[in-house]
Amino acid sequence: MSVPATKLVIPYRPHSGGQVQFHEARDKQYRCLACGARWGKDRCTVNEMWAVASQIAAWKLQHIHAFRTVIPLVHVWIVAPDFPREKQFWTEMQTYIPQSSVVSVTNNDYTMLCSITRDRKVQIKFELKSAKDPRGLVSAGIDLLVVTEAALIKDEAWDMYLQPRLISPGRAGNVIANGTPKGRNWYYRFFNFCRDNPKVAWCIQAPSWTNPLIDPEKIRDLMEKMPQLARRQELGAEFLSETGGVFFGVRDAAKRTREVKGPLVIGIDWGKRRDASVFAIVAASGQMLALHHFEKTKYGVQMEHLKEIYADLLTKGWTQEDIIIVPERNSIGEVMCELIEAEFPVSAATGGFYTTGITKRGIIDELAVDIENAESGICLLDEPELLNQLEIFEYSQLASGWLSFHAPVGEALHDDYVMAVAIANHARNMAAAWYTGQGASGFQARVF
Repeated sequence: MSVPATKLVIPYRPHSGGQVQFHEARDKQYRCLACGARWGKDRCTVNEMWAVASQIAAWKLQHIHAFRTVIPLVHVWIVAPDFPREKQFWTEMQTYIPQSSVVSVTNNDYTMLCSITRDRKVQIKFELKSAKDPRGLVSAGIDLLVVTEAALIKDEAWDMYLQPRLISPGRAGNVIANGTPKGRNWYYRFFNFCRDNPKVAWCIQAPSWTNPLIDPEKIRDLMEKMPQLARRQELGAEFLSETGGVFFGVRDAAKRTREVKGPLVIGIDWGKRRDASVFAIVAASGQMLALHHFEKTKYGVQMEHLKEIYADLLTKGWTQEDIIIVPERNSIGEVMCELIEAEFPVSAATGGFYTTGITKRGIIDELAVDIENAESGICLLDEPELLNQLEIFEYSQLASGWLSFHAPVGEALHDDYVMAVAIANHARNMAAAWYTGQGASGFQARVF
């Protein structure tokens, strides 16, 4: 339904990095804000949502004979991926929707009824919904659908439940979707639709740094701390392909060297089925000293090898307090960690590293940053298998929009070197932040 544009007061000052243009495109039925973090997506969306709902209500009141049976007169849905984001958007609504227009608020189900007339009769109903279970997204028609953090919402929610709500008789069927890209899902397709249909739609792809209210120096500092993949998606607002490489500058990291300082960390990735066990030794300063690879070797034999490596480091002048062992603790690693705790000095046995989807992403992102960081990052060994595994290591998009990290799927390839080095690098960063050169007493209490 085409609704003539009207001038309405917006109770905030939109910035010139795209928010002004977004509000000026109010005559478009579909709008998409694909923006980097801290761009101000929700704030401008809340204000525009109120303006559009008020505009539709005013137009319907002028033609009330055609809408007498439409209840509520204007129906607005705000759909978020989960409860925390619902709550965040609700807070923004309570701040920016004029209190003089609010007739009633129900906090337990996030419903707000509003009026644009002096008699305070309700014309607009705002409802917040979670898309966590798409089957719950069933309702009458919608005049305005607002989707916040749209890239985190499942394709099923959009394709099967939200789109059909837009074609009911007597409803405007407008859409505002905002979010930071997460792969190429329905949100990516919606963005392309808006881009390719300028007569009825409008879109913007705005990196974080286009927000003039953010200090550019802070953006630069943040970018230096993030891996290239995360920079491109979270700050650059890029719709990344379904798969791609994770580590950049691997060969450069293998060419640089740095003085060996601080404690030594032995990061261990235990072999599972087809993978080998790898021990990676990295100094707190970032210099990698050695890689030990054991394929199809009994765990008891691997423990003997670890004892030999440890003894060799002691003969080279390192003390017991200077050597920290951080094995992966999952699965068989649970037993191996207990053996390490029994066989090695308490200063060496840290309890290990639990690998989950979340912790794996954390240490992979950390390693990606440190490979790119020439000043204080990791200095890799020029070991062909290590460099190869790092260069082919890839991410893929899960159905949820989040990234999964792994060796290429469907090929006889491994990531054992990658994981051992990632564990060692994570632990050496923690050790470097703590170490004073006076021994590692108490370090074993830290959680890796």
